[in-house]
Amino acid sequence: MAGYWWFCLVVLVAPACVLGYTPRYKYLYDNCGNGPVTFPKDVILEFSSYRNSAPTNYNCQVKFQNSDNSKQVQVRFRYLDLLPSADCSIVGLALAEGSTYLTPPNGVCGTSKPSTNYRTKGNQVTVTLANRGSRSSYVDFELLLTSVYSAGNGSCRSNDFRCNNGLCISNQLVCNNYNDCGDDTDEVEGCTLATGVIVGIVFGVLVFVGFCTVFGVCVRRRRRTYIRVTETVREYPTVQQQQPAGNYVPSYPTQTGGYQAI
Repeated sequence: MAGYWWFCLVVLVAPACVLGYTPRYKYLYDNCGNGPVTFPKDVILEFSSYRNSAPTNYNCQVKFQNSDNSKQVQVRFRYLDLLPSADCSIVGLALAEGSTYLTPPNGVCGTSKPSTNYRTKGNQVTVTLANRGSRSSYVDFELLLTSVYSAGNGSCRSNDFRCNNGLCISNQLVCNNYNDCGDDTDEVEGCTLATGVIVGIVFGVLVFVGFCTVFGVCVRRRRRTYIRVTETVREYPTVQQQQPAGNYVPSYPTQTGGYQAI
């Protein structure tokens, strides 16, 4: 029964945990020299020193592109920790579109993530991590790459969401806990459930809990079946079934070392 109730709990809670499209994670050091890495909606690019570090004379380039040639790529820093951070001439993370840099040529570094939303003109962006120093360096960052296009003064395509900054993203990226718009409007607008929707969800939860309860009671009753156990009763020996007097041989020795008949 415990497994059954766990199943009910998972079925009940799992739909509420899925808020939207969750981006896949890609690791820079796993994709060096490979590419381009194609993504349909958005993707997370990460480099964590818990798994690796940037060795000396390190230069890793990865090209990303969205699957729609008519869309652009917007890159946002979710986290940044690159040391040393003097002028990024030793360790830096650079973004470029072809030969045009979106960041400074040496890239960005330090422990404060840039507030800039970097956006390409085409559908490709190249991410480069370089360590020009004489020893390995601590590197930890996370980038969010989103497929976007500009709506201008008009509206977005069907099934797309219009951000307050004029960009359009896939409607599946709304309310997924990732700031794909860049101005966070995809995580604010429309993410609060209306009263009618809340009432409907509560009613559905109550119906589901009632169903689980009734079903559980039925299962328990079916298990309470009596199993007839057939026992073999051995008849207790009577006086007539015992050995006649004088023929019974005890199992203990007599004083003379032999056996005495009763």
